[in-house]
Amino acid sequence: MVVEAINRANRDADVALDGVRPMLQCEGKLQLRLQGTVTMLEALRVAHAAQASTDIDQLVHAEQQLESASHEKNVKARVPVGDACWQKLEAAERGIVSGVTEQLREQINVEKARRQREQVEKEKRELERQRQLAQEQQELAINQMNMQAELHHVPAVYALLDDGRLKGDSDKEIAAMHSALNTLISQVSRLNASQQSEIVKKAIEDAKEAVRRVQEAPEKKLRAKRWLQEKRLSHCIELLDTKDVLVRLGQVREMEGELFRGTGLPRSEADEIAALALRDKISEEAFTPEPTACPAGWVRHISSSGLSYFHKANCAPCWRWPAPDAAAPQPMKEPAELPRVPGAREEEDKAVYVEVDEAGVAHCRLCERRGFDHLSRREHESGMRMWRCLQQALLDCQSDAQERLGHGSEEVAGLKTVWRGSLCRRLRGAVERETFHGKERVLQVFWHRVVRPTFEDSIVNSTPADLRTFALEKMVLLADAMEPSARVVAALSSDAFYFPPPAGEVMRQIVDVNSEPALLGKLTVADFLGEGFELEQSGRWRCRVCEVTVEDVEKHLHPHYNEAKRHVGNRDCARSCAAEMQTMGWRLAHEGITVSNSRFQCKLCSRTGAWYELFGEAGHIASKAHMQEVKKHGRPPAAATQAEQDSWEL
Repeated sequence: MVVEAINRANRDADVALDGVRPMLQCEGKLQLRLQGTVTMLEALRVAHAAQASTDIDQLVHAEQQLESASHEKNVKARVPVGDACWQKLEAAERGIVSGVTEQLREQINVEKARRQREQVEKEKRELERQRQLAQEQQELAINQMNMQAELHHVPAVYALLDDGRLKGDSDKEIAAMHSALNTLISQVSRLNASQQSEIVKKAIEDAKEAVRRVQEAPEKKLRAKRWLQEKRLSHCIELLDTKDVLVRLGQVREMEGELFRGTGLPRSEADEIAALALRDKISEEAFTPEPTACPAGWVRHISSSGLSYFHKANCAPCWRWPAPDAAAPQPMKEPAELPRVPGAREEEDKAVYVEVDEAGVAHCRLCERRGFDHLSRREHESGMRMWRCLQQALLDCQSDAQERLGHGSEEVAGLKTVWRGSLCRRLRGAVERETFHGKERVLQVFWHRVVRPTFEDSIVNSTPADLRTFALEKMVLLADAMEPSARVVAALSSDAFYFPPPAGEVMRQIVDVNSEPALLGKLTVADFLGEGFELEQSGRWRCRVCEVTVEDVEKHLHPHYNEAKRHVGNRDCARSCAAEMQTMGWRLAHEGITVSNSRFQCKLCSRTGAWYELFGEAGHIASKAHMQEVKKHGRPPAAATQAEQDSWEL
């Protein structure tokens, strides 16, 4: 539009000039006026040329020249009044000058605005450059602070950690971490959270998390203990605490069976805990105190390192959660002990549920029946079925131990306790499934004859190897021992009877007083043993059949001497009694007779005497008084069983 206006003005000027030129020649008085007009028109041409440029100085110059030409024309020549032609020309000039001037000013304003915008943009670019430079300098300073922290202070924090956990759980370790954190935080104190490097932020977070675990551990353990006690699993507490699992018990649902791997916890207990945790919807939060919570009477504060600590009136501040000491876990209720039959004991390597009293009478503690014959009756089978159920529970426990326990020989606190409790729970479970009316009594016998003595044996330590080798294997052997057969209570040893071996070859040649004494010098070991001789520690001979120390071998053995004659009588008596023992010894148990320390005791007759006074025509067994007492108490069997005969094979 501006260009069209200028072109139009130029055309109008050309038309005007064409009309004015003839007048210049005719009318001299208007020469000056026309010259002014020509000057103005020339200025318009300059303005037209300037409008094609964006040079503001050129535009301003054209505007000034146009205004000057218009002013000069107006000053030098005025239009005569009443001259219509000149008035029209004057009006045309004013319109042209006004339009061009307005257009020049508009274009000047546009150019000024453009230049102003360019200046503003330039200033903005400069400010942005300065801002970026300042930002780069700031980032350099931030990087330097982070680098210093990462090189010197972050390693000091991680030096106090081991696999993400604080190396110790005492206030001393927490205080050391507090100091290391303070140093690290002071290094980056001028940086906000967004400016701190990821390494620095992670170190601070790891340190706080590790300390938080230690701080909350006492309360988490306390809550876990209470939960286990409530579920009657208190026998697991010590082992889980030893293995650092008690504090992580809330993770049992997430970790499933992995939480107890390698702890030595019996599978039955591990499965039970997992099932109860699932039923009760146990999670980590169940045992974890609230972040802002603290025990009653205590106040939680935040230290300069961002760690919490606890304070109570009249108490020193502490870093760890001041949880009260938990009451000692209630021991698992074990079966009550079954009193023994007075004066009775189990036979070595025989069934522990059979006790034999001093009279040689067997007592079955499974059925509470007397007599060896009971062990072969049908009523005994009911108790044995219950016993075998407990044996199977023991074998299951042994199989579990072989799978869960290694062969380590180091003591593990709580390991023996948890397996003892586990076996008790298994045995009770087996009893509850049976209907035998005496099942509780069978459990008592099994526990106090097989399990408890083994666990309390001094050679069984709380190590995996001992529990597998000494404990459970020994229990299996004890529970599977054979039942004893009817026999005399006293062992066939030196404290009961003495049965001399057959006479030696040399002694068989010394038959009367005329025998050569020189033969005594040829006696062999077999000869001495056949005569009942034993060598004492002092190096002297002792005669067992005479119960004396032999001062002179010749006097004691050669028939010429009275001492030797007494020896022969004692020796023959011992051999005779030995023969009777082989055929009649089985009756002793049935007739209430026991032998100990080379003396017999008859419960029926309340008599005692030397062991060799039992047999023979004048022996106690053949006496009328004894025979009457035997009759009162029931006659003994007419013949010995095969087992009784075998037990008296001397």
